[in-house]
Amino acid sequence: MDSYPPPSLPVCIVDTPRECGDPDWSADGEWICFKNYWSSGDVELLAVSVSTGQLWEIIPRFTIPHIHDPVWSPDGTAVVFQCEGALLLAEFDAAVESESRTSWGAIKSLFRDDVEEATAGSN
Repeated sequence: MDSYPPPSLPVCIVDTPRECGDPDWSADGEWICFKNYWSSGDVELLAVSVSTGQLWEIIPRFTIPHIHDPVWSPDGTAVVFQCEGALLLAEFDAAVESESRTSWGAIKSLFRDDVEEATAGSN
């Protein structure tokens, strides 16, 4: 028995050799951020452009030891995530022509001033 409309098949947006998790779609529909797990236990936070498939680092591997529950800001200019009891915000600028669109200087603590303490041991 055929169903109408026919079911759609999943589409691969990005293919990494590692496990991915916690995807979140930006409000404008252009970006999906997600965690990318390395076999060593390290994690990085990436974003992929839905229209081009271009992959960008938001938080590079080895920068922050534990990244949990990343979500886009309503305006799509930042990703908020949990780390060691702190909420951190990483700004994201889609106009930057670089593989790394954010830097350590762009990460801000939302609820405590001791970001260095929250991320201690990440180097």
